[in-house]
Amino acid sequence: MGDVMRLRYGQSLRNMNIPYNRKMKIEFAYNVGHFETRLEDYIYINYRKINNQDVLPYFIFLNTVVGVKVEKITTRRLWMLEKKFKRRLHDLIHFQLIGTNGTHIQSLINLEEICDGCVKCSNIAQKCLEYGPLRFSTLQTMIYSKNYKKLHVTDKLFENIAEYCISKSKSKEECFKELDKTILSTISCDELAIWICESRVLPDELTDPKFDHRHMPREVIDIILRKWNVKSIKLSILHITNEEVCSVEWLRYNYFTRVRLNDPYLEKKQSDLKFSHVEVSLSYSLYCVRDLGNRQLVVNEPKGYDNFIPNIRRMFPTDQISMELPHWYFILG
Repeated sequence: MGDVMRLRYGQSLRNMNIPYNRKMKIEFAYNVGHFETRLEDYIYINYRKINNQDVLPYFIFLNTVVGVKVEKITTRRLWMLEKKFKRRLHDLIHFQLIGTNGTHIQSLINLEEICDGCVKCSNIAQKCLEYGPLRFSTLQTMIYSKNYKKLHVTDKLFENIAEYCISKSKSKEECFKELDKTILSTISCDELAIWICESRVLPDELTDPKFDHRHMPREVIDIILRKWNVKSIKLSILHITNEEVCSVEWLRYNYFTRVRLNDPYLEKKQSDLKFSHVEVSLSYSLYCVRDLGNRQLVVNEPKGYDNFIPNIRRMFPTDQISMELPHWYFILG
């Protein structure tokens, strides 16, 4: 790295107070109005714009000059990057920030969205206190004993687990036995973060999407909550993820109870579990948070907030529930 680059990054680090910052947020951000014409030749690292060609020297500088020992890495929307670069970025994060042994890393969030659960990520999952969202391939490697401070899962994972258990069985009874073997009680977590995508579509809706909450297999959710000894819940309703199409094979069988958070209230069975706290995050929601605002809804438009909180209380009983909202522009706009 040349002297000019050292000086430039040195000034950036002084501005960012990097020597004391062991948290890295790496994201692809763009103006939502320019979605179709968005450029893919840069990312943001701790809210500073970095061109693609500068990422490697930037990481090397953090390692060799500053000596930062990164403890927490959060990525967001990296799946939207050009394929070749996102794979390279994935490997750079592992080799430059995490390291071969992952000695210092305690939290790794959302990196699997660009590798779909590779060996390097699943190996690091065993070392972290906070990890996810889990892909099914990573879940299958979790045969060890460990208590996590926080695990992240998705509605897509629930579908994948249901369909895996169906594929391994010839009856509902066999399916539930397979489910019991798939979710191990050797894993536990203090908090479970559930990511729900509000813009997923069914395979036959690709040309005419009807954005709404989608069904989830209730028994899969319940066994995770029970066997992992979950103490608190965070529900994050996300407008868009890279898991855009629902799996529907499990819906063809009458094995699992179908649940949605905006179903009629009386259809929900009350859970016998109790959680210390449930947090509902709508920070990255569009449809669900829109219907929370005081506005005239379009007739026959999916209503993301109908029965939303009552159903959450039935599925995740608690005496303490909180809600995180975005800027009011999204609600009133």
